[in-house]
Amino acid sequence: NVIEMDAASNNSVDNIRDIREEVKYPPTEGKYKIYIIDEVHMLSTGAFNALLKTLEEPPAHVIFILATTDPQKIPTTVHSRCQRFDFKRITVNDMTNTLSEYIVTENIQIEEKALRYIARVADGAMRDALSVLDQCTAFYFEQNITLDMVLDIVGSVDTRVFFKLTNALYEGNTALCMQTIDEIVINGRDISQFVSDLVEHLRNLLVATSVSEDSAALDMSLENITLILKQAKNISRETLFTYITTFSALLPQLKYAANERVLLEVTCIKLSNPESNKTEDAANIFDARIKKLESKLASLTEGGFRPEPKPSPEPVQAKPTLRKSVPDDITKVRENWDEFVQGFKPPTSSYLLTSYVGYLEGTELLIVTNNYSAAETIKKYQDSIQRGLAEKFGCEFQIVYTYKDIYEQKHKQMYGVPDEYSDISREDFTEKMDTSIIEIE
Repeated sequence: NVIEMDAASNNSVDNIRDIREEVKYPPTEGKYKIYIIDEVHMLSTGAFNALLKTLEEPPAHVIFILATTDPQKIPTTVHSRCQRFDFKRITVNDMTNTLSEYIVTENIQIEEKALRYIARVADGAMRDALSVLDQCTAFYFEQNITLDMVLDIVGSVDTRVFFKLTNALYEGNTALCMQTIDEIVINGRDISQFVSDLVEHLRNLLVATSVSEDSAALDMSLENITLILKQAKNISRETLFTYITTFSALLPQLKYAANERVLLEVTCIKLSNPESNKTEDAANIFDARIKKLESKLASLTEGGFRPEPKPSPEPVQAKPTLRKSVPDDITKVRENWDEFVQGFKPPTSSYLLTSYVGYLEGTELLIVTNNYSAAETIKKYQDSIQRGLAEKFGCEFQIVYTYKDIYEQKHKQMYGVPDEYSDISREDFTEKMDTSIIEIE
């Protein structure tokens, strides 16, 4: 008395006409005849119209059950003649409890954290959870199933990898990022599944910065919650926003990529080297990293280090008028730039170490930086740089900030040869920046 029809493959008017002819006859036994139409939204417009009259005035012994994952695609005329029941996703806790009853009945030995991981991977679908559990018991028959065994079955990785890669990205450790990706590929893990799990991990970090540790939003074990909260304290929200947006945009690209590994590696290189990436997201990561270093400096001051007390202010005397700089003065600055920079304290000296002095014509002193972020940061210390130059070289300089690529191009156009002071490569700039950041820490 139960007839099931797949509307995805039987979606024509003729299929509905067959049903209209069959509903006239009462059930052979029992009180009702039940028609289950699966994926009903796949029916054609003509098929829906043919079904409409039967739904409007069905025989007393007939019940229609229309199942769909896209209720918005069903015509309003059909929708209004049905009772709607929405089935929600099952929570991880409820699914874990149900699976626990099954493993007791079937005498299956499995770790609790492995069972909980199966429930989380199923994403609210009990059928998917039972399928994964069935695969595990078949592949590891009469064995104690561990979390690593479940990870092998679903092609995923241990959660420790996500903590490791996230730290590597935030600390700018590109080598560790490449090493982590290499381990994932060698172990035969699915890259798309890995990126999807990584986005979930980053989401948990972002949520951990906004809710308490006992919140239902952090649906995981107490051990993982502790690790999440610890890592979340060291990463800014702006950086997490950027990571989530970037990796979420990467997911659909992986479906059509000829080489998924290359896409993942390029994305990690960009995120771990924001100073060489001129996008807005990269600038946000770089600024967040600088704020972190500044907060560390502030905490050192609060922890006991105190600057020497300033002497009583002396009567203000009129400053002598300084002469304007000439090309020879700029040459002296170029020759003594490293010595001049050493006279500053961090973080000013740290940023100046990533630049050099250039000259084209006139009396302008060009401070050449490697990218936009570095130039904007150095501009914040313009007053102290101006005072330092005046004190050391006894004249007033007109400072202009520019970028390495633009400066080299102009210098070659004007003089036909590269500037002898501009032989610092992009790698040297990056190495100087990394060294200066370590110095601040």
